Amino acid sequence: MNSSYLTNLSPKFNAILNGNFSDIPNAIHICRQYARALSREVSFTIFDHEMLHDERNGCILSELLIMTTALTIIIIGSYATIEKPMNALEPNPAHPLFDQSDKDKTSNKLESIDTPNAIFMPFLSCIGLLSLYFLLKKIDAATLSNLINAFFLIISNTSFSYTFKFLYKVACRKMAHWTGVSSLTFNPRYCLSLSKDTKIHSNGMESETILPESTERERVIKEDALLRVRDDIQPKDQIWNQYFTRGDLYCSFVGMTLNASFALLDYGKIWFLSNTAASLTSIYGIFRLRITSFRTATLILVMFCIYDIYFVFGTSVMESVALNINVPAKLVFPRYASRKTDVIATSMLGLGDIVLPGVVIALCLRYDLYNFHASHKLTEFHHLQKYSKPYFFASLVSYIISIIMAMAASQIYQAGQPALLYVSPMVLFGIYTTAILKHQVSDLWKYEENMERDEDGNKAVDIDVLCSKETLQLVAELESDQDSDEDPDYIPDSEGNEAEDWESDE
Repeated sequence: MNSSYLTNLSPKFNAILNGNFSDIPNAIHICRQYARALSREVSFTIFDHEMLHDERNGCILSELLIMTTALTIIIIGSYATIEKPMNALEPNPAHPLFDQSDKDKTSNKLESIDTPNAIFMPFLSCIGLLSLYFLLKKIDAATLSNLINAFFLIISNTSFSYTFKFLYKVACRKMAHWTGVSSLTFNPRYCLSLSKDTKIHSNGMESETILPESTERERVIKEDALLRVRDDIQPKDQIWNQYFTRGDLYCSFVGMTLNASFALLDYGKIWFLSNTAASLTSIYGIFRLRITSFRTATLILVMFCIYDIYFVFGTSVMESVALNINVPAKLVFPRYASRKTDVIATSMLGLGDIVLPGVVIALCLRYDLYNFHASHKLTEFHHLQKYSKPYFFASLVSYIISIIMAMAASQIYQAGQPALLYVSPMVLFGIYTTAILKHQVSDLWKYEENMERDEDGNKAVDIDVLCSKETLQLVAELESDQDSDEDPDYIPDSEGNEAEDWESDE
């Protein structure tokens, strides 16, 4: 398949874009053909280069793309898990770093991974992998891939929407901080309420809602009319409340549109669409799966390291499943492409090699935040608060080194390597080396997140009235304008050193 094939498809594809849907099944078929041809054309354009025809150079570029994507997934996923730690004061609206999103908490119960769950996870993964291997013996690989991709799209709308919502919220928070306005300017919040009609109103929507509001006078008249006909709703009459933002609406629509587009284009056979779906799902996976202690994290990494070694070196099951099923369970990038031979060779990294260390690295980031508030007990939680992240960066650097080691071993031995063979020990080495250097091994081992409630006493401060001592001194300094370059996260010497120069939401 060469560029002429793509050129021949272009008129048909343009006709579809112009609204020619006379034959829907044929239109879908043409869209899929065009997307696949475009995917191959992108591969040839990037990798069909004389310098990249050297297998070593092509592998370096491909593996660099894989590693960059994996790091992006882990960093975004880790920051998505950040909420008020159990030892921090509630967010304070009087704080210069306050943002409305500081009060956001996960409304749905997360999948907390404790030690008993950690023990069973490798066995469940083993059952799932063997089931796919058995189905490959009974069902055509293309049919099985289509079934899995269809199931994946059904359940992936939540992960697509969530990831976009998180990124939109972070962008609004940053813009609000930089421009000095409330983030509600960019991302207003709403409440959809279902309540009992104890005042007995007429059925139907309020007639006043259809009043015109094109001018300021008409808008005032409409607001007054609505105020006259509306009544206060007592808490006991409220049956159900759904809170959301404008960004939630936008991102839900984008997520559903993307989901439908992927289904239309048969995304599993198009590497950049499959990578997009895999990345969005991995970010959501890191957010949802919360390891609550470093004891559990250590157990998971060790057990999955053994699991990975066995299924890569001890049997061909994992290799057979990975190579024959085109599903978004891995990152895939071309490493070699040739128009002359119409051949595209790829490199891949399983999502398990990203999500599993990702949830551990996310735990490190939350532990860094916990340590900051343990050292500064009178500091409220704010996403924009700067703090040091030694464990997060140590584990992240260790992950980078381990992936490089795995890729180098793959090239040296010319065979696929179990990435967790390198990732698990290196990440654990980075974490515990940092703990030894900081004399916190005991604290690290005892640390455990309480997913149900905060520590007692953190809710004793009326956040709408009082500020911590740090905040009061900060506001006084800002008003006196003694130093325009003063760090807005200054912590007085009486309580500790200045906050470290890192932000909790990048």
